Amino acid sequence: MVPAAKTGLSWARSARSPARSSGPSWSWPVLAVGVVALALFAGHESRLFRKGREPLIDPALLARPGVRSGLAGIFALHASYGGLVFTTAVYLQHAVGESPLASGLTFAGYAAGFATASVTWSRLPAARQPRLLQAAFAVFAAASGLLAWLTNAGAWPWQASAVLVIAGVAHGTGFDALVHRTTAGVPAARAASFSGVLATVNQLAIVTGIAIAGTLYLSAGRATALPPMSVVLVALASAQAMTGAGLSIARARARARACRHANSA
Repeated sequence: MVPAAKTGLSWARSARSPARSSGPSWSWPVLAVGVVALALFAGHESRLFRKGREPLIDPALLARPGVRSGLAGIFALHASYGGLVFTTAVYLQHAVGESPLASGLTFAGYAAGFATASVTWSRLPAARQPRLLQAAFAVFAAASGLLAWLTNAGAWPWQASAVLVIAGVAHGTGFDALVHRTTAGVPAARAASFSGVLATVNQLAIVTGIAIAGTLYLSAGRATALPPMSVVLVALASAQAMTGAGLSIARARARARACRHANSA
């Protein structure tokens, strides 16, 4: 997590000057070291589990049905959020000419949408709730695509701020629905371990999203004729659409396995 955060911060610093858009030379080696360290950590945790000791992250928890796909969906949502926050702030300040305060307040609508959806989605009829997750990813993807169109001219119309509210609602709905669905398959004895994994995924996803979206934004001018903001938003829309489809497929397979198990029993 630390290498990813440093990489994201390095892109944030390099964004102040177009001449430094390639970032510091040490950023990619540090990121590679982080990947190696993660692999070593995973191996160490697995060895502890096989020896009957208590690992920091229980491998048996991640092996439970629906946990890995749920965490992957949460990762995609928060990574998209981190990338959207970072690139929008850079875009508003450097391309549109807004102040840091104004660019920060632009996301107030997103936060309001997220908070409202988080506390109200469970009030919907129970028959509609299973479809909320797919709808949330589809709406988030559509909102990102619409933002790409609205900002294509290098401006930030008022409609873009309204679309951010919709994106926040989709994020809040998708996140809470995913957490609810994923925790349903976690035994009470492993609740503390899952809580730690979830907190780590949340933080790692945001800094990873900043690093990836920042890389796209700062290098898009040399690689494509499209505006950098449009490139990032189209990438976010594609990621959300593919993640939503992947979660639907994973859920369908889980249901099929459950049916086969029930029939064999």
